[in-house]
This record gives sequence, C-alpha cells and structure tokens, in this order.
Amino acid sequence: MDVKKEEGLQMTLNGELDYSFSFGLTPWVAFEFNKKFTEDKIDGEEDDGSDESQIDFRIGASYKFNSTFMIKANFIYSKGDLDGDHKVVNGIFSIMF
Repeated sequence: MDVKKEEGLQMTLNGELDYSFSFGLTPWVAFEFNKKFTEDKIDGEEDDGSDESQIDFRIGASYKFNSTFMIKANFIYSKGDLDGDHKVVNGIFSIMF
C-alpha cells in the first residue's frame, strides 16, 4: 500500500558570518530559521499543526594546518517545534586531496 505524503509550505532563512585569520584559524557564527506555513498531508489528511517554527544557532571554528589537513568544531543549539529542542557538538578532521 503506497502512502502519499504532501509537504506543507515552509520558509527557511539562514546566514553565517566568519573571518579567516592569516595563521589558519576561521571562527564563525551562524543561524537557521524555519517557519512552517501550511500543514503536511498524508493521503489527503492533515498530519500535524501549522504555525510551527525552529531556530538553530551555531558557533564554531576551523583550523587549517596546511593545504591537506583541517580540523573543525562547532556547537549547535536548537529550539522549536519542527525538530524539537536539542544541543549538538560536532568535530571534523578533514584530509583534502
């Protein structure tokens, strides 16, 4: 049995500010705001309420050791109805070819 899901209308706004220092460090701050305007539908029936929103704040930094190796860390604080409230810490070590 196939279920037909229709996504509601949603707006996303996001932005980021960062600054790269000459010694390889790049700190940054960002946000993402999501606002749901209409309800999702599953098989023509409304799935969940409209007027839901979510805002995420991110702060982090990356450090480029040389043209091959980079490390990046960030913290995310999220609040709202779409994905729920949560906090996340991420770390990434990159090898670039």
